[in-house]
Amino acid sequence: NLGVYFAAKRNKSVLFVDLDWQGSLSENLLALSEDKILPAGRIETILKNPFPDRRANRYFEARGRLKGVQLRTNADFRDALRDSAFYLATDALADLEDWLLVKWSRLRKDIAEEELPDPDLEHTPASGDDVRFRLLRFLLSEKIQSEFDMVILDAPPRDTTAGINGLCAATHLIVPTRADLFSTNGAFKFIERVAQLKDQICPHLLMLGFVKTMVSNFENEPDAERSAREDLIQRVKNSPIARSGSQSLHPIPSHFPIGSRFDFTPALYHHANFRDAAGRTVAYVETNEIRTKIIDPIGDEITARMADAERAQHGEQKTTEPIAAE
Repeated sequence: NLGVYFAAKRNKSVLFVDLDWQGSLSENLLALSEDKILPAGRIETILKNPFPDRRANRYFEARGRLKGVQLRTNADFRDALRDSAFYLATDALADLEDWLLVKWSRLRKDIAEEELPDPDLEHTPASGDDVRFRLLRFLLSEKIQSEFDMVILDAPPRDTTAGINGLCAATHLIVPTRADLFSTNGAFKFIERVAQLKDQICPHLLMLGFVKTMVSNFENEPDAERSAREDLIQRVKNSPIARSGSQSLHPIPSHFPIGSRFDFTPALYHHANFRDAAGRTVAYVETNEIRTKIIDPIGDEITARMADAERAQHGEQKTTEPIAAE
């Protein structure tokens, strides 16, 4: 839904990349695809190749192509996805991730012990390959950079091979979480983990905030949801680990430093149209209510935060205020 927002309202050509073997994003996009996806149009093919950027033209041609979709009930947006495309994930990704991790870990162990690498391995450090950066290499290829304005990465909240590739490739991070203590506890642990990895493998990753999902009420925030939201913000603010990734970055005046935007964007309400669209279409293109009351406010806030971060990195003063109150 966020990707369609950027394509429709912001007139961006969007590349969708599914990095979760459960394939929820893939199922939705397959319902909107023009043709059958070739094997090279799957994320596992790209991750398996030590140098996917060298085969970027081949992989680009095999991508999933999306149909031009006119947004229902709104004639201003026509063919919202005509310039967008995707790479899907299947359950084969799970086995590949394990295989890649074992191969890479074994190679690193051999090097640490000053042994010769296994000749059967596909890559060596001398070749310049690092399995964690394969997706980044591909996305930085000239073909992808020239064809797309934005990439939406759907990554799992786990340290999988594909998930790590997502963190290494991303410029901005948005964390969805339900507003209950179990879910926010998991979100907090994930952010601490990202902060630990930030200096090592993803120094340019900027945290744009949390999106509160499946909220039950448009008008009034229930006490339990408010308590869970406030608890998460406070835990992150009080955590030296969670805040550690922002120490060397320019601050946004009167807000958390870039890398530590831990407040919430507008919430994603639990709406029957999301349920009904799942696996069949994208709710954003179906109803004006989803578009204007739910996704557009989230997209507008994310766009503003991205612009604020860009200005702050260049030492400019912040000019917009976040919609969500802390």
